Amino acid sequence: DLLVAYFTELAPSINDQCLDMLDRAENEELATKLKVYARIVHAHRDSPFIRLYLATALWVEGFKEEDGPAVEALAAELSRTEDTA
Repeated sequence: DLLVAYFTELAPSINDQCLDMLDRAENEELATKLKVYARIVHAHRDSPFIRLYLATALWVEGFKEEDGPAVEALAAELSRTEDTA
């Protein structure tokens, strides 16, 4: 709870956007949540807090350790897609 409180105060826009995207997804499946986290990482890639926010969010949600690199790979794919558009 301490980490969540820290990030909601430190980077509230990231947290608010993440919660909003998760609510709008209307799907609790693992793959959907990972895609939402990837979009958040991509959208805030220049934030000094995004990697720590991601690790905290995945930990709070009970994801596996290997899900972090999976989210990073999805975010990188979003960047590549954006660069070629």
